[in-house]
This record gives sequence, C-alpha cells and structure tokens, in this order.
Amino acid sequence: MTPQSNSHADAEPAALQNPAYLALREHYQKHPIILYTGAGVSKATDKRYGLVGWNDLVQQILEQTGAGTGTLEAYCAKTSEWADEPWRLAQWVAERVGQEVFQQQAAAIIQGRSNFQNRYKHLSGRFLSKAPTLNALTALCARFTHVVALEKGGYSYRVAPNPRVRAVITSNYDPFLEAGSSYRYYRPTLKPVAATTSSVGSLAEIPVFHVHGYVPFPGDKADEPGSVELRKPLVVTQDDYDDAWRDDDVYCQTMGVQVNWLRHHVALFVGFSFRDPWVTRMLSRLQMERSNQANRDGRVPLCHYALVGHRTLASKGEAFFDAIGVRPIPLDGYGEIPTLVRDLYIAGLGHDNGPNLCELAVIDEATEQRMETRLVLTSDEYWHELQSCSNRRTPRGRRVRLA
Repeated sequence: MTPQSNSHADAEPAALQNPAYLALREHYQKHPIILYTGAGVSKATDKRYGLVGWNDLVQQILEQTGAGTGTLEAYCAKTSEWADEPWRLAQWVAERVGQEVFQQQAAAIIQGRSNFQNRYKHLSGRFLSKAPTLNALTALCARFTHVVALEKGGYSYRVAPNPRVRAVITSNYDPFLEAGSSYRYYRPTLKPVAATTSSVGSLAEIPVFHVHGYVPFPGDKADEPGSVELRKPLVVTQDDYDDAWRDDDVYCQTMGVQVNWLRHHVALFVGFSFRDPWVTRMLSRLQMERSNQANRDGRVPLCHYALVGHRTLASKGEAFFDAIGVRPIPLDGYGEIPTLVRDLYIAGLGHDNGPNLCELAVIDEATEQRMETRLVLTSDEYWHELQSCSNRRTPRGRRVRLA
C-alpha cells in the first residue's frame, strides 16, 4: 500500500461502505471492542521517528555493533529469503551479535531521543504529528469528561478512557501508544502491562498487553545500549517464540491474555500483517471453538475485523481470513486508517449524543464548581480536539461555543 493523505477534502475511502466495516461500526455503537496492533502502528511518515520496519531495525543493529561489515551482503540475501519469517532473520542476527546485545540495541533504538526528546513518558510531539495512525488510535482510546475554565483564561480538557475500547493487545515492544496518550492528555488513558508483576491498572486506564515483551519509557540514559532494564527478554528469535507460545501450558502468559480477550470480545486488528503463524494458529483454534459452540446453540459466532491492504488480502485470500474468524476491511492506502478510525469514533458519539452536537460541563478552576455554561462541540470538532490537544491544554483563542 502507498501512503495517502487523510484530509477531509479527499474523496471518502471506499472502505467506509464496505459491508465488513459497516458491521464493525454497528457493533462499536452498541458493544465494546479491543484493539490488536502490529508494527504498522509504530511507523511514521518521517524516518527520523518511530520504527521504519523490522528489516531496518535488525540492519541498524548489525551496523551499530560492527557485525554488519562482513555480513551485510549475506543479510540482504537472508532478508529476501525470510521476508515472511522475521523471527528467523532475528535469530540469524542474534547469533552474530549476541542475544543480550541484540535486545539492548533494539531497546536503545526504540528509546531514541528523536522519539521521546528525553521527556519521560511523553512521546515527541513531532513524532506524533508524523504518525497519523498512532495519533488516531491515541484519540480512539480517550474521551472528554468535562472542561476546566482556567483562571488565566482559556479551557483545559479532562479526559478518561473511552469505555468502548476495553483493552489493547500488541505484538510491538515499544510504548509509543501509551507515551502518545501521556503527551496528549492531562491524565493518561493507557497502562502498559509487560510482565506478571505489572498491574493492569484500574478501570481508569485501558490495559495494553505487550505479549512479546516491552521496552519501558526512557530515563536519563536513553540512547545508551546496555542502560535499559528490561523486565523480561523481548520475544525476537524463533527460539523465543517457541518458548513464549506454549500451547500445552494453561498458565502461559503470552497465550492466556490473548485467548481470554479474543474469546469474549470483538477485536479490530490495525497495522498487523498476519505473518505471525503463532497468532494465526491461535485465532484458527478460537474460530473452531466458536463455530462448534454456534452449531450447538444456533447463535451467530463472534468475529473479528482487520484493516488490511488489498495486496495483503489478495496474497492471503478470503479463505485464510475465514479460517481465523477475521473479516478483512480492504484499504487502498495506509492514509485511510485515520479516516476510518475517525468515522468509527464519531459513530459512537452519535449513538450517545444524537446526530451532531456534544455538550461538556464546564468547571470553574478557582471554585471547582460546575458553571451554568456548557461547552458545545460538533462531532467533527470533538474529534479534532481529541487529536490536537497539545500539552493537555486547549489553544488560547480557539473557537468555542458556550451554551
């Protein structure tokens, strides 16, 4: 797929009228969903930010460790040979640089100063502005509760998690989604869950389950390989995958979380390539389970949805997605994702507030009392504000209507 603009002036994506998308939209209005995110969510249109791709990541590790001098040609051959098996490529590189060095280099790249600008728990605003999919998902996970009328003028939004998004499952190691929430909003809406000792937070935060490991927010020594303290090793090589995905272990951390959420909630896959056979094998087993149950009680089985490019859909085929219980929503380009996420969110607003206007209570900062006036936003304005809150405060002089 090729990047496209997500300007409202552009023609609406055909995906907005796709039967699978319309079914997802109808479900979202009435029931909560979960998100399942892949590497595509961590990309930015500017290569200085985020993660360009798995191949670029391992190539950086080869070059930064000096191991790529005599192996770069071999690496390029392996890149082509293992295009659909990145874990084998990682195994090959880890054997040359060392498993611990590989993990530390990957963590240092994720924690790079261009991504965080050395601001603890805050994603770089420049990064977020160059990552439309990440920005849209950050907004999807939030909602406004009220606004505070500031003593010095202007308004400051107060946010809470979007109750229509119950959890995020991700195969990504990075904390970019959580850090984007911390940058945008006064009160972060997402809680990273990386290991058995991590808390899922409270209902005030949406849990983000990093099933392949987690690189924490950077500290003072960001960008320095060896300085990152990983609570668990990252799942990167084929040996790591085989150890993490234990089908015969009912207490397996990697599978337990996913089986529980995917069994009982509709998932929307975003930025996910479906190359991972461990994930697809689990999905196919859950689909068989749901089909058998549906045959017994006569109910329509739960299904999941995925935003995928036409190329992915053509290469995988409809039968592949049918077998794993996922309805694909075909896209012409990555730039369509924010438009679909916006439409999905606004559909929920319309269900709750009527066709267009949303009203927010106004609290006086000095007295902490509710004021007689209310802030009135159209659905489009509401979504725009969710995506453009900078430093968690509304820009001075922005247009507002008080009722």
